[in-house]
Amino acid sequence: RIFQMRANGKGFRSIAITLNEEQIPPPSDIYYAKLGKPNPNRCTHFWADNTIKQIIRNEVYLGNMIGGKSSTISYKNNR
Repeated sequence: RIFQMRANGKGFRSIAITLNEEQIPPPSDIYYAKLGKPNPNRCTHFWADNTIKQIIRNEVYLGNMIGGKSSTISYKNNR
């Protein structure tokens, strides 16, 4: 739905306002609810435009496989 609203020309802030008005919980609240724990972060329990921006720009939400974004030094190297 977020992608559909963005495709219709809504801005990040207006999408966040719409989700807040409909009382849809943000991702962090859903994550900790599934764990059965209270959210330890100091948050307002509202959507922020930066959260919307991160979701829109993350290719994983589009179904793309992302690999090789980070690499590690060989386990044989002790540095």
